[in-house]
Amino acid sequence: MTAHPHCKYNLDFTLVLKTKDNKSFFDEAMLCRVKEIVKKLSSENDIELTGFDGHENHIKLNLLMHPNLTPSKFINTLKTVTSRHLRKEFPIQQSQFYYKERVIWDRGYCLVTSGDFGHTIDTYLNNEI
Repeated sequence: MTAHPHCKYNLDFTLVLKTKDNKSFFDEAMLCRVKEIVKKLSSENDIELTGFDGHENHIKLNLLMHPNLTPSKFINTLKTVTSRHLRKEFPIQQSQFYYKERVIWDRGYCLVTSGDFGHTIDTYLNNEI
């Protein structure tokens, strides 16, 4: 339980962001950079990053958020900022990944309260929801 002057909360979320068309995109260096960016953005927004798991086609974040925050706004910022940095810092990987659009992330995302939601996340990653 986290305490602030006027509230106590435990808003623990798991966020999954997948790449456009679920394509393999990330290598180890890119995932390290994404993690750095996520840590910085999280701390700037009073969010605690409690877990990071990166794969070729998606990232999974465990986040502890303050009740005043709007998750969708943070997620949109996160996608925008990571995309901007990756396009600038990894141009060769970008050119191999893009077909027409210069889009890294899929439009949607999966955000669940933390717990045992492995099946829900697997279903999302397999485009079933």
